[in-house]
This record gives sequence, C-alpha cells and structure tokens, in this order.
Amino acid sequence: MTHKYLTYLHSQITPRCPHFHHLAHPILSSLVIVTYSCPSRCSCTNDIVDGQMGTILNCSGLYDEVLPPINTRALKLDFSENRLDQVPNRIKLLTELRELNLSHNRIHYDIQNNIFQNNEKMKILDLSNNYISHFSPNALAGLAMLQKLDLHNNLLATITSEVLIPLPTTTILCLGDNYWDCECDLPSLLRRFLDTGSESLLETCRGGTPECHTPMDRYGMTFSDLSRLDIEICPKVTTAKDVLTSTRRFHNRDCFIKQGPAKSHGYGRGIARHK
Repeated sequence: MTHKYLTYLHSQITPRCPHFHHLAHPILSSLVIVTYSCPSRCSCTNDIVDGQMGTILNCSGLYDEVLPPINTRALKLDFSENRLDQVPNRIKLLTELRELNLSHNRIHYDIQNNIFQNNEKMKILDLSNNYISHFSPNALAGLAMLQKLDLHNNLLATITSEVLIPLPTTTILCLGDNYWDCECDLPSLLRRFLDTGSESLLETCRGGTPECHTPMDRYGMTFSDLSRLDIEICPKVTTAKDVLTSTRRFHNRDCFIKQGPAKSHGYGRGIARHK
C-alpha cells in the first residue's frame, strides 16, 4: 500500500476501530493512541499536531470543579469556563500537550512549583480571566518551548524574573488588565525583555498593553513608558498611602474569593465573566 493510501486509511479507520495493538506501519501504529474514553460531556476528536496523532478535547463551559481523567496522549485541552480553583495536578500526566486553556475559571491559589514540569512540549498556556495573584518560583519550570503565556485579567501585582527563567525570551506574555506594582520586582522582569530587544512581545496579545497600578506617581503608565533608567535605578519608596492602597486591594480580593466570582472583578479595569 502507498503512503498516500495509508494516510487515507488512517482517517477512515480511526473513528471506527479505536483498539489497535499490533500495527507495523508507522502511520497505522499511531492508531494505538486513540484507545480512550472521551470524558462525559466533553467533545473529543483526533488530529495531527506537529506531526503527531493525538486527541483534541473540548470541555469548555461545563461548570465543573474537577478535571476529569484525560487521555494522556491529549494534544490540546480546552477546560475554560469551569470552576477550577487551582491548576490540577493531573496536568502533569499530559506530557504530549501542545495547548492548554484554563481561562475563565476561579483559580486563586498560588501557581505551585513544578506543576508544568512534564509539559515540555506545550506551546500555548492560557490562564487568563482568573484570580491569580502569585506564582511560586519554579511554577513555569519545564515550559522551555512555550510560545505564548496569557495572564491577562488576573490579580497580579508583580512577577519576578526568576519565575520566567524557564521560558524562551521570545515567549509572548499577555499581561494586561492586572494590578501591576511598578516598583523593583516588576522592573527586574522588564529588564529581561529590554536586554533582548523583545519588549514589543508584551503588547501583541489580548488584554491590551499592561499598565502600572502602583505607585501613584506611575499610575496608568504603560510598561513601555518606563525608561531603562527607571528600571535600573528602581528606587523603593513606600508611603502610607501605598500601604493603604495595597491593603484595600488584597482585602477586596479576599472578599471575592470568599463570596465567589461575580460577572466581573468589579474593581479596576479588568473585566472577566465567570460562571
């Protein structure tokens, strides 16, 4: 049989016979990966991504609080518009994932260390429209091939360059609609992009251009407005007003977590709709 015919046969057999075990040809042998049960209420299809046959799962809008068992050969997983409060440990089992969408959930716990350590092939990670305020130092370890990280519309005030070390310097960061404190921690992140000449990557995605929320003398300034001199000198001045603003911000965040998310954050520019 010709390669072209085997490719056609592959597309015809896959939906009908999901239990192959001893197939000699490389194209047919890949059919073994479709031995799985699609999670209830999710939609599952088979497709080739980056030259590999795998499962594309759409579990969006189910309002589920727990990620169901997922085929470990999944290539793309959309679990947006659900009720997760943290990134599930089960993600570590999905070593073939190229894209993961956990946007529009209720994630408010810290993004824990090494949660993505086995997802070395992931290229797109969407954590937008959640309640994320902190990343553990090694939270993004393992994501050496990531092309885009979407964090827009969360509760982030700062993120250190240490957190981003595992990522390529060409990774697009979507950081708009957060509560950025443009003091010393944040400029250490910006310096990384200024040094590589890739600061424009901060503006090439949803959520608009990230802006400073504090201190007051930098309120509303975009990241690109901050000069290299600002970043390198980075004076750390904390006033009573800054402390009060910070306290109110985190008090409001705690209220939202306890009461459950409303239709939007309700304070500030970020707008996220949660179910």
